[in-house]
Amino acid sequence: MGLRNMLRWWTGRATSGQLARPQPNPQNMALYREIKEAEHNWRVAEQRMNEAVSKDQIDYAIYSLEAAEKRYEMLIRQAKQQKLKIGFTELALYWEEQRAREGVGTDE
Repeated sequence: MGLRNMLRWWTGRATSGQLARPQPNPQNMALYREIKEAEHNWRVAEQRMNEAVSKDQIDYAIYSLEAAEKRYEMLIRQAKQQKLKIGFTELALYWEEQRAREGVGTDE
């Protein structure tokens, strides 16, 4: 497959005689998004723990950190049970969504 055909395939403009671009699995994408969100929340909770000063802040930071860690572990177990496989198509779609959400590459 030449470069031109690969670009047509990737952009979804392949002719009927060529391979169509694979579609991402919506269930895999949803779980992957949840895992990435849980990972982010865990990192935020760790940062909150590092910045806690008062007893109440420390108690809340510990609670948040434990909850975020448990949620992340639960989602990882769920992904392993489902034998979650994320391919290039799903990763590319995820990063496109992230860039759009952050406004990167848009003319705003």
